[in-house]
Amino acid sequence: MANLPNFNALSDAQELDSGSIISITIFGICFSRLNMKYDDTARLKEQVGLLISALGSDHPATVHSSEAQLSLIGKPAVPLLLSALQNSHAEIEDLNKERKERYGSDSYEAGRRRPELERITKGIIKTLGIIGDSSTVSVLAQELPDPSAIEALSKISNEEALNAIINCIPKLKLWHDGYTPVEKDGDLFEDDQEFLINLFSELGEDGLKALIDASQTDSPGKSRYQIVLSLIATEKEIPLLMDVLNRGQPTVAYFALKRLRELKAKSAAPKLKELIMKDKVKDGKRSDESESRLYREAIWAIHDLGTVNDWLDIRFAKKDHPVIEILESPKSPSISQEDD
Repeated sequence: MANLPNFNALSDAQELDSGSIISITIFGICFSRLNMKYDDTARLKEQVGLLISALGSDHPATVHSSEAQLSLIGKPAVPLLLSALQNSHAEIEDLNKERKERYGSDSYEAGRRRPELERITKGIIKTLGIIGDSSTVSVLAQELPDPSAIEALSKISNEEALNAIINCIPKLKLWHDGYTPVEKDGDLFEDDQEFLINLFSELGEDGLKALIDASQTDSPGKSRYQIVLSLIATEKEIPLLMDVLNRGQPTVAYFALKRLRELKAKSAAPKLKELIMKDKVKDGKRSDESESRLYREAIWAIHDLGTVNDWLDIRFAKKDHPVIEILESPKSPSISQEDD
């Protein structure tokens, strides 16, 4: 390469050879690069980018460390996280489209997932919840009813986030959906009841009030709200459980009754006894499985919550019911000896 010319000695009349022109060009590029500062914005973008990539790791410790570091960066990371979330969704959508076109929509290959992209998506959602920036609520609401989005919104827990959670409850997929097994998506709730109890503990009194209000409306999702209320109810909500038991459909009433048993609500025994005694089916054989399940649970509840006299009355009236036979077996636990 030609030697760099003496710029000060050059005049407008001098002509430069090709080697000098290349040298000047390279010098100009290098000089401009040397004056470009690796500023805080560029540093933040690179740091956040590396941490977001680490969210796709299949090592939980790596993922948790990345989530923690991103949350410590806080609000400055939010625009980059939102952009990465959008990109992750777009990439998953493009992959799914490509597989369907190549293999057909019904093939195994078309349904295969990219676990690392899904882990990145869930990690971003979780991190946004930890950061707690209220401006992200509308984006997180679009991820519902994904449980990671529910948890993220519960951490932000402003009015907009609370409304989004309550409105999505009818769309939740729960293990407790009736008697037919419900397919669960990936790592959805391992235990619906524990998840929901923790969720409404995060949401506090405002969350519980919103759930109760929703359970008492005539909306299409009313039964789902009543089921969720039954799963999370405490002793304070026993009157509400009794109301669900009185008014709810058999499927819904079953969950209220089950929770009353779990809470050892002996005050419910008279109502349960009345429910059972009004039943005209003595042997428990019904065409409606939801009713069969409700009455089986009611007999078990009387065994656990009622007095000796309550049990004797039920045993005499329903002597051919299969639950009676089970509870009369030698291995059955004894009923309460209190006659209150």
